[in-house]
This record gives sequence, C-alpha cells and structure tokens, in this order.
Amino acid sequence: MTLRALVLAAVGLTTACSGANADVAIENTLHACVTLTPAKISQMGSSLFLPTAWAVHKSTGECGCKSALISYRVTAGPRDEVIATGVLSSMNKTNYAFLINPDAGIAYDAKYTLFVGCAG
Repeated sequence: MTLRALVLAAVGLTTACSGANADVAIENTLHACVTLTPAKISQMGSSLFLPTAWAVHKSTGECGCKSALISYRVTAGPRDEVIATGVLSSMNKTNYAFLINPDAGIAYDAKYTLFVGCAG
C-alpha cells in the first residue's frame, strides 16, 4: 500500500469538522464502504445537527455488517458521555443530518465525537 493510500484511508477513518462554535471528530469504521463528508453544524430549535453528504462505495456487508443498518453515537465532555445515538439505513442514502446534541444549552466544551459503525 502506498503512502498516499494510507493517508487517504486515515482521512476516511477520522475526519474533523467545526462550525457553529463546535468541533466534531468523526470516527467512521465503515469508511471503506461509506464515505461521509460533513458540512457545518446547524442548530434547529435547541438541538445541534451535523449534515453530511454520503458516498456508498460498496455494501456494508463487505465491511463486516450483518445488515444495511448503521448505528451512530455521539460522545462529549471530559468523561466522553454518550449524548446521542441512532440507527439508520445505508440504502439509497445521499445525505443525512446526525443529531449531535439534543440540548445545545449544554455546551460540553463544544467538542464532540461521532462514532459510525455497524448496527447490532
């Protein structure tokens, strides 16, 4: 594997995004099957969302998943508290807005980590 390929793989696994006074690190264990490109964090009501564009390269089954379902969780704060979770389908997906913080009034030092992987 070339150095360029290793760098691209690392970028696919962990991506950082900032906006709306918050930082989101993305740990995508499905990067070989699904690439997520984050946009700026947006606030809707009292919640923060991270819109993403999707590129599905191959079936999530080829990345070790038992279904097309993808789970995510968001952690924040000094003890990496889980503050949001969800499950969604990877089928026919071109974009998705992940719930990052259901209560933007709690800032968690404005640093979040979004973990994306197989459901179940």
